Amino acid sequence: MNLLHEIRDDLVSESAGLSNTLRKARILAHEIDLPELEQWVRSELAGYSDPDTVPEYRRFQPANVGRFHGPFGSQLTNQPLPTTMLPEPLKSFAESMVFQQSVSELEELLSMDSPLVPWPIEAVILAREHITVEGMELAGAHKPIPKHAIAGILDSIRNRLLDFVLDVPITDNELQDGTFDRSSVRNVFHTHIHGSQNAIAVGENVSQALSQVSRGHLPSLLQYLRDQGIDEDDVLSLKQALAAEPEITEKELGPRVASWLGGMINKAASGTWDIAVETAPKLLLEALGKHYGW
Repeated sequence: MNLLHEIRDDLVSESAGLSNTLRKARILAHEIDLPELEQWVRSELAGYSDPDTVPEYRRFQPANVGRFHGPFGSQLTNQPLPTTMLPEPLKSFAESMVFQQSVSELEELLSMDSPLVPWPIEAVILAREHITVEGMELAGAHKPIPKHAIAGILDSIRNRLLDFVLDVPITDNELQDGTFDRSSVRNVFHTHIHGSQNAIAVGENVSQALSQVSRGHLPSLLQYLRDQGIDEDDVLSLKQALAAEPEITEKELGPRVASWLGGMINKAASGTWDIAVETAPKLLLEALGKHYGW
């Protein structure tokens, strides 16, 4: 069995490790003298040292979650952080996540319970004057890494390589004697490996019209949330939080509603709520904003 057949079989086998399959692809790249393929495989196996060279399927728009400290030892945890008002380059840092890790490191992340990327303390300090919760101070922040994002990257690598080996115009005899058309092989590589395949769902189809939510009309807000797939228990929890919350006079959520919001972001990150984690904060904040009349 030649290398092309081995790689094809490995890519559709549940037991074959992706790293080992990529090593076979590196040998194939050497045999067919295709440096572009060899460089891509090297980067996937060892990781991308330069963030500017990381392909689009390894880029992700994350959610950001913070921890706030207040007087008398009070604190709020797992609070979603709005990023639109942050200055550059802090805004770009908060709104992007680039996965430079090797395939084996990504697989290790996938096996972790709740992987995350902490904000450096310098970023937390810079963000304090722009992100506030009722007089409390931002004490820490992180970006949850949703497992579906990591799984999507690994699937994209596997699928791109599979598309390449399925469509590469090389017969068994041509592979053996090297008589294939290298320019055609190169075109197939660029089409499938660097093509515009969708690697990670970012929720562009999740956004819904908010016209049904009216200011101060609780039933319309709760029904809208049900329509977004939020469990009834969570809808009722928000109803209770809104009933217990003091009247909102500024464009800041009270602690009970903010706590509920943080819990929903965690559910999005863990997959308990079936929505892209980077979409959840915007969807919920817009709905609450319409309810409050912001």
